[in-house]
Amino acid sequence: GATVCWGLENNFTRKISGKSTYEIVYIKGIGSGIGSFMVALALRESIPVLSYIAIIMILGFVAYGLGIGTVLIVRDTLIHSHKHAHTHLIRHTHDGSTHTHAIEHSHDHTCDS
Repeated sequence: GATVCWGLENNFTRKISGKSTYEIVYIKGIGSGIGSFMVALALRESIPVLSYIAIIMILGFVAYGLGIGTVLIVRDTLIHSHKHAHTHLIRHTHDGSTHTHAIEHSHDHTCDS
């Protein structure tokens, strides 16, 4: 069962891979939460006391919200990759005539914000 769910999750993630990091985390978080809730309902689990829910949410925030993974995700989001296009004009003279040629090229450029 776990292998099937893992395969479905990988397939779903591939389909949303064009979205931003935050959108992917949001979508997967909602999907995981709904899936876990459905399993709990199917197993007839009781809803925990509100104080336990608060403690679990604080633990989750500290473990996931303030962990090193968040730093890497934010850093990855802040790095922008784009193309730089350049046009170079080359002017030269031969046989008494001056010619100008335009040479264009582009290259990928990554910069930190």
